[in-house]
Amino acid sequence: MIRNHKLPALLTISKDSVVTPQYFRVSVQPATRTAAYASSASFPIHNPLNERGVVELAGGDPQVNPTRTRSLVEKGCQLGLVALTLSTLAGCAQPSRAPVTPPPSTAPQAKFVVFDGTLYQGKPDPSQLGMKPITVLYQASMWPGGAGDPQSVPDADVVRALALKASQSTGIAVVDIEQWQVTGDPATVAQSIDKYQQTLQIFQQAAPSLQVGYYSVAPIRDYWSPIDGTQSSNYLAWQQQNNTVGPIAQQANALFPSAYTFYTDQAGWQTYAIAQIAEARRIAPGKPVYLFLWPQYDNGSGAQGGDYLSDDYWKMELETARKYADGVVIWGGWNQTWDSNASWWLETQQFMTETAANQAGETGK
Repeated sequence: MIRNHKLPALLTISKDSVVTPQYFRVSVQPATRTAAYASSASFPIHNPLNERGVVELAGGDPQVNPTRTRSLVEKGCQLGLVALTLSTLAGCAQPSRAPVTPPPSTAPQAKFVVFDGTLYQGKPDPSQLGMKPITVLYQASMWPGGAGDPQSVPDADVVRALALKASQSTGIAVVDIEQWQVTGDPATVAQSIDKYQQTLQIFQQAAPSLQVGYYSVAPIRDYWSPIDGTQSSNYLAWQQQNNTVGPIAQQANALFPSAYTFYTDQAGWQTYAIAQIAEARRIAPGKPVYLFLWPQYDNGSGAQGGDYLSDDYWKMELETARKYADGVVIWGGWNQTWDSNASWWLETQQFMTETAANQAGETGK
């Protein structure tokens, strides 16, 4: 969210309900093909590269292993997986850089939802535009005051309190825990999956009505594998990784894949974003999929890092999400002042107006 990471707490959540987040920091060049994930360098939230060797907490320099490659051996892809995966992809395989279309049986719900996850200072109430609030819980709220070990399941009493607050305010929560490794050593991955599931169980038992899920954990965010094409070895290996974390997605009430922007290539972004949605639907059929979007280029993506997207780019991202996902969570604004005339916001307002009109028309049919 923030720069790198996840989502900050939502507008209707009081400051005492979500502790100021502690972030992971990353310093990687996403253009290199030595990492499967596009990087999010030095910014406060969402770090797509944690599981690629970037696991240092804020306050220390992350160590990125430059020797990690995207080979099948490293990703642990089994040869026997190929036939199964190809049959799963039947009807949705596309050539490289062409949209990866989710099967018709997993089409989005009729009512598209736009959640406001922005952190701008002095922003207006977006609910007037039809946007909905959402609770985003970061590491600092899960382990308040630095208490406890972030590599262990958070204290159950803390989780229960957060769950109750979220259920009574927004009714939906995104949990941003990125330090538990979900790729690499199988034993470590298995331990991480168990911790994610234990934490979810505490949330769900404390507040059964709460919709809760993790930011960008399942499916795992990957830019280059979708670009390589759905029949490439890298794509199949990525699917195997998503199969491994599938139990987390299946237990969650909603999925929150991330599709932040790393490059100026709009066709490449669309291929990558639709693939995140398609994988979310594949590993957890029937669960709502809310795509995380950010109207700025990820700060770790070179010359454009931190720049706002062009109007046509942002519009395309919103429309792509509306076509394939059940909703979006718009994130951004960390340490920024609200600008009512910002072009991304004007585009968003227009998008909200069109979406409301389309849904009203569909309801009236």
